[in-house]
Amino acid sequence: MQNTVNIPPRRAFTQPLAGETWDSLAKRLFPEEPVEQAIQKLQSWNLFLAFRPGGGGMTPSDIVFVEAPRAA
Repeated sequence: MQNTVNIPPRRAFTQPLAGETWDSLAKRLFPEEPVEQAIQKLQSWNLFLAFRPGGGGMTPSDIVFVEAPRAA
């Protein structure tokens, strides 16, 4: 009997630096893009952080996706 395991590709992610904001994260990850556009992309890929109670702050233990979900 042979077992086959298919592991789907994972999304690229990073973790915020201590005290990092959406603005500073966007500038660090997408320096070539306008900041507001980069923030919108990041927040749309990380709704669980964008809508976090208390204003959507991030901690260094958070996972922040840096690309859109991949198609199935």
